[in-house]
Amino acid sequence: MRTPTRPPLRSSNPALREDTFTATRLDGGGTMTVQGTVNKTALLLVLALATATASWVVGTAGGPGVTGWALGASLVGRFGVRVPLLNDASPLGILISLAIVVVAALNLVLDFDLIDRGARSGAPAYMEWYAAFGLLVTLVWLYLELLRLLAKLRER
Repeated sequence: MRTPTRPPLRSSNPALREDTFTATRLDGGGTMTVQGTVNKTALLLVLALATATASWVVGTAGGPGVTGWALGASLVGRFGVRVPLLNDASPLGILISLAIVVVAALNLVLDFDLIDRGARSGAPAYMEWYAAFGLLVTLVWLYLELLRLLAKLRER
């Protein structure tokens, strides 16, 4: 008896498109595994954390790049560019942030499913890096949106 196949879930993450896993590798470099993707994701998380820490240390010392970003943000504000619904701690702003957090969390489900299907379908081993990067993008997005939501809740 054949096992019914699930319909493909589509990730909105550009790094984890469905056609990404169907490419063939000519050098015979092995197949993708979930554990390999987990290992590569952990490595990318460590590198992202190290980069963020180094940026924070340089930023607190008044590094050259920080001034440019701060000046750019002040200039954009001077021209009246504001997005009050996204940045205010109003009930609607909090509801919008909550919706964004839910969408980001649901993207994690899609990313995990795509990783699982890539491993089961025997995708090339180099696809572990693509899957790890896509997962990292979603994790960072979810983290930033959770921080934004918590900041809004604290303001209220």
